[in-house]
Amino acid sequence: DLDYDLQALFYADNGDYDDQFSNFLGSGVAELVPDRLFIDLDGRYEQRDVDPAGPATTSNLFRSGNRTDLGSWQVSPWYRQPFGDVAEGKLRYTYGQYNFKNTDAGAQPIPGSNLQDSSQQRVDVGLGSPEDATGWAWRLDYLNSNVDYDLADDYKYERAGAEVGVPVGSRNHIMLAVGAESEFEDGQADGGLNGTWWNVGWRWRPTNRQSLEARVGDRFWGNDYLFRWARKGSRGDLSLEYVEQPVTFGAIEFGESGGG
Repeated sequence: DLDYDLQALFYADNGDYDDQFSNFLGSGVAELVPDRLFIDLDGRYEQRDVDPAGPATTSNLFRSGNRTDLGSWQVSPWYRQPFGDVAEGKLRYTYGQYNFKNTDAGAQPIPGSNLQDSSQQRVDVGLGSPEDATGWAWRLDYLNSNVDYDLADDYKYERAGAEVGVPVGSRNHIMLAVGAESEFEDGQADGGLNGTWWNVGWRWRPTNRQSLEARVGDRFWGNDYLFRWARKGSRGDLSLEYVEQPVTFGAIEFGESGGG
């Protein structure tokens, strides 16, 4: 899927503000081995607010002095291996880059914004029971994410965990999870599995198209809460989620999933 828009703005009373903006969104999936090996591709070019404490706008019409062009791309090969009706394993590697181009105040950086380009490498490994399992459910996960910045300290985060779902009726599970993760009390660049986490909760799947989940637990910063609702429809998917997790701007934009 490819989508490109060119926006040209002309101001009657201030020609210095005349400008053109490009917006691009592209994505694709290549199936290299049927139902086994895939490559996900994603590319974007868009305008974004920079400083969350500065003037906010969702349109290029308003010259807030807090906007920048942002170009990004990422490639993600991944492999899935089913083991009958018992389990399924997935292995994914992701590499991507984020690059800031200019601002609506001209080609100079926005004062105080500390804009920095970044790149990410990430590995996700998972093995567990099928998503629609009605009996006992289980899963093992490992995540390793590294975001490299031009000047700031790098962001390194690791997380490993195991969970089990105890069936209560045909569509309900009591969820128990425990694991280890990186703590950031001494900085974000160390990584490692030097902290522990746990949570307990409840998962309800009334149909194969809908799920509801709520959990409470403990992470290195204190209490941890999670809420997730999702519904798959014939014309699209809907979801609502609240998750607490350690992230940076680069980790969020690259699709970091450090909580759960």
